Amino acid sequence: MKKPIMAICDRQPFYTNQLISLFQGKRELPFEVYGFTKEEKLLDFCRENRIALLVISEADYRSELQGEKIDRIFLLKEGAEETVRENVIYVNKFQPAGTLYREIMKSYGECENAVPCQAAGIKDFQLIGIYSPIHRNLQTTTALTMGQLLAEKKKTL
Repeated sequence: MKKPIMAICDRQPFYTNQLISLFQGKRELPFEVYGFTKEEKLLDFCRENRIALLVISEADYRSELQGEKIDRIFLLKEGAEETVRENVIYVNKFQPAGTLYREIMKSYGECENAVPCQAAGIKDFQLIGIYSPIHRNLQTTTALTMGQLLAEKKKTL
């Protein structure tokens, strides 16, 4: 099965490359990531391919993109004022990369046809929690000791 496509479009090549590196560095993402610095190239690419997720700067956004095969559009707003556009999610362009990534993936995950992310190479895992209604009852010590004992047999976090 072919991977869904994520496209990033911004006129600034350095910013586009940084975003591509950010998203490609996340192994759990099920996307093929493509970058564009010219909106004409993006429009040509949209006519031939279905895009699951488009991240585009405010300066590069065109209304013709609404008619293309794009599931979700994230508009990187550059200023304080924003013109309301339909079917577009606004994200602040000038914020830390980790925050931008989390905001985009959170909003994308709420989409009804979102492709689920996979854990990188983890097929089978077990989650163990320790709880006691009584405070100061050695929960932390018990959890750390249990983690050390489990680490002797398996990979443990």
